Amino acid sequence: MGGCTPLPYVSLGSELTVRNDCTRRVATFAVTECGCVAARYCDRCVICGPSPRGRLVELAPVGFVGLGGDLEAGCFNATVRHASAPVRGAAAPGVEG
Repeated sequence: MGGCTPLPYVSLGSELTVRNDCTRRVATFAVTECGCVAARYCDRCVICGPSPRGRLVELAPVGFVGLGGDLEAGCFNATVRHASAPVRGAAAPGVEG
Protein backbone atom coordinates (compact mmCIF):
# COMPACT_ATOMS: atom_id res chain seq x y z
CA MET A 1 0.00 0.00 0.00
CA GLY A 2 1.48 3.38 -0.95
CA GLY A 3 0.88 6.91 0.16
CA CYS A 4 1.27 8.65 3.45
CA THR A 5 -0.68 7.59 6.50
CA PRO A 6 -2.77 10.25 8.21
CA LEU A 7 -1.40 10.51 11.72
CA PRO A 8 -3.61 10.48 14.80
CA TYR A 9 -3.56 13.51 17.08
CA VAL A 10 -1.76 12.90 20.37
CA SER A 11 -1.51 15.25 23.33
CA LEU A 12 1.72 16.79 24.56
CA GLY A 13 3.03 14.54 27.32
CA SER A 14 1.55 11.41 25.72
CA GLU A 15 3.92 8.50 25.31
CA LEU A 16 4.71 6.73 22.06
CA THR A 17 6.57 3.45 21.82
CA VAL A 18 8.87 3.35 18.81
CA ARG A 19 10.32 0.08 17.47
CA ASN A 20 13.14 0.10 14.92
CA ASP A 21 11.97 -2.66 12.57
CA CYS A 22 15.54 -3.22 11.33
CA THR A 23 17.30 -3.62 14.72
CA ARG A 24 14.18 -4.58 16.71
CA ARG A 25 15.18 -2.10 19.45
CA VAL A 26 12.27 -0.47 21.29
CA ALA A 27 12.00 2.71 23.36
CA THR A 28 9.22 4.89 24.74
CA PHE A 29 9.29 8.66 24.21
CA ALA A 30 7.12 11.49 25.52
CA VAL A 31 5.55 13.82 22.96
CA THR A 32 7.28 17.15 23.66
CA GLU A 33 6.31 19.25 20.68
CA CYS A 34 3.64 19.58 18.02
CA GLY A 35 4.43 17.47 14.97
CA CYS A 36 2.36 19.67 12.68
CA VAL A 37 5.16 20.44 10.24
CA ALA A 38 6.67 16.94 10.23
CA ALA A 39 3.26 15.43 9.53
CA ARG A 40 3.26 17.22 6.16
CA TYR A 41 6.32 15.31 4.93
CA CYS A 42 5.65 12.37 2.66
CA ASP A 43 9.17 10.98 2.41
CA ARG A 44 10.37 7.39 2.22
CA CYS A 45 13.09 5.46 4.01
CA VAL A 46 14.94 2.74 2.10
CA ILE A 47 17.11 1.52 4.98
CA CYS A 48 16.46 -2.19 5.64
CA GLY A 49 13.97 -2.28 2.74
CA PRO A 50 11.60 0.43 1.51
CA SER A 51 9.05 1.84 3.92
CA PRO A 52 5.39 1.49 2.97
CA ARG A 53 4.50 5.02 4.11
CA GLY A 54 5.92 8.41 5.03
CA ARG A 55 7.44 9.89 8.15
CA LEU A 56 5.82 9.05 11.47
CA VAL A 57 7.95 10.55 14.19
CA GLU A 58 10.96 12.79 14.60
CA LEU A 59 13.39 11.89 17.36
CA ALA A 60 16.17 13.80 19.06
CA PRO A 61 19.57 12.44 17.89
CA VAL A 62 20.19 10.61 21.19
CA GLY A 63 16.89 8.71 20.93
CA PHE A 64 17.42 7.99 17.23
CA VAL A 65 20.90 6.53 17.78
CA GLY A 66 19.69 4.66 20.88
CA LEU A 67 17.23 2.79 18.67
CA GLY A 68 20.06 1.81 16.31
CA GLY A 69 19.58 4.62 13.79
CA ASP A 70 22.47 5.96 11.72
CA LEU A 71 22.51 9.77 11.68
CA GLU A 72 24.06 9.80 8.19
CA ALA A 73 21.28 7.58 6.82
CA GLY A 74 18.71 9.77 8.57
CA CYS A 75 15.88 7.26 8.89
CA PHE A 76 14.81 3.72 9.69
CA ASN A 77 11.63 1.73 9.23
CA ALA A 78 9.59 1.76 12.42
CA THR A 79 6.44 0.68 14.16
CA VAL A 80 4.93 3.32 16.46
CA ARG A 81 2.37 2.46 19.12
CA HIS A 82 0.06 4.72 21.04
CA ALA A 83 -2.92 3.50 23.06
CA SER A 84 -4.42 1.79 19.98
CA ALA A 85 -3.24 -0.28 17.01
CA PRO A 86 0.28 0.15 15.55
CA VAL A 87 0.97 2.51 12.66
CA ARG A 88 3.83 1.53 10.34
CA GLY A 89 6.16 3.82 8.40
CA ALA A 90 9.54 5.55 8.53
CA ALA A 91 11.08 7.42 11.44
CA ALA A 92 13.65 10.15 11.05
CA PRO A 93 15.78 12.13 13.51
CA GLY A 94 14.83 15.66 14.38
CA VAL A 95 15.08 18.21 17.11
CA GLU A 96 12.26 16.99 19.33
CA GLY A 97 10.28 13.76 19.83
